[in-house]
Amino acid sequence: SNGEQRNTKESTSKEKSKIINFPNFIKKIFIECQKMNIPDNIFWDSTLKEVHYLMECYSESYNYKIRNKIEMIDYQSWLSGVYIAKAIQSCFSKSDNYPEKPFGLKEEQKPMTLEEARRIEENKIRQYMSGGGRNGR
Repeated sequence: SNGEQRNTKESTSKEKSKIINFPNFIKKIFIECQKMNIPDNIFWDSTLKEVHYLMECYSESYNYKIRNKIEMIDYQSWLSGVYIAKAIQSCFSKSDNYPEKPFGLKEEQKPMTLEEARRIEENKIRQYMSGGGRNGR
């Protein structure tokens, strides 16, 4: 009977710990859903299975947005370097002036994709590095 009491106490304490930890579990899931921009009302009106499915779907979208944001930051940083190089070049060359307008869109052009913009700027830099824009220096 003493062993039975011990087993009952152990199982009761395990059950209590599960009950006590459940709010923390929900809190952690809720915080993750907030990070993924899952609306509060959808979270609270859904079952855990539905929330899990939503988290998978939103996670893919969230990861895509993050990758896209990183690519854009990378491109903007690279383009800043192009402008800095052009500024330095214009200091040492009488024929190369700093651009009056951004390299971006021309009035008659349609918006470029990120890849197209990179390719155009890379070609400008290759031309410059091969001596095409340095007056033979």
